[in-house]
This record gives sequence, structure tokens and C-alpha cells, in this order.
Amino acid sequence: FLSFFLSGCLSVCHTAQSTDAEAAGAAQQPQKWCEQTQHRKVLDKGKPSDAPFAYRPGQDPFPEGMLLGMMDHRGKVRLSLKLDENAMVIATNERTQKYPLHAIQGVTSQPIMGHEEYHILCIQLGASDRSNYYIYWFPAQYVSALKALIP
Repeated sequence: FLSFFLSGCLSVCHTAQSTDAEAAGAAQQPQKWCEQTQHRKVLDKGKPSDAPFAYRPGQDPFPEGMLLGMMDHRGKVRLSLKLDENAMVIATNERTQKYPLHAIQGVTSQPIMGHEEYHILCIQLGASDRSNYYIYWFPAQYVSALKALIP
């Protein structure tokens, strides 16, 4: 009887510890961008009709000229690289901004669930997270080429 009681206690204790460890592990995993409210608002509008062709897995060089048909939180975005000027140009209907490549802190991306051939691209334009600029429906095949260009 005593061995049955002890094995039952050990089983309950082990289950409680593993549940605590699983909960702590789940709390440490960051939420995917496409599940966050700020990004969900843009993604729920759907893929733009003029979104660039995308496929996965791909590692194509970044195209010459402008890459059209992507979105930011306000609307349509065009992205181009001016390698002769060592700059990235982000253009919207309201304004066009040119950023020197050496001033960009980093580029990260995450695939869009259900449309893994497209990514949410995060361009960090300054030192803090407040300077992150998100581009939606960015073709997956150009992600590695863009990351390679940022020092």
C-alpha cells in the first residue's frame, strides 16, 4: 500500500512539474507576428491583387527596379535598392524615403501563416523597436538577398 501511495504522489508531483515547465516554455516563446493585432489588421485585408509573384523555398537576387504590390500599415508600398547610392528606397502614395544601407540596424522576417511564400518583413531603421518598419506580402524568395545586403 505504501509503495502504491508513494508512486501516486511521485506521479502527481512529476505531472505538476512538467505542466509548470510547459507553461514557462510557452510564456517564453514570442507570439508570431501574423497573430498580433497590429499585423492582423493589415493581413485581414487580404493579399493585394498586384502582389509580386512569390514562391518558397527561394533565394533569388533582389530584382532591379522597384518591387511593387506590398503593403504597410497605411497602404501600398514600393521598395527598391539603389546599390550605386548604397541606399534603400521605401515609397508610398504619401512619401518616398531613402535610407542609407549602413544606417539600417537589421532586417528580420516571418512567414505569413497560410501564405508561407510571403513574409512580413521588419526593417529596423533605428536603435529601438519603435523604429521598426513592417512591410507585408514581401516575397519569400528575396528575403535572404535583402538580409545579405544589410551590413
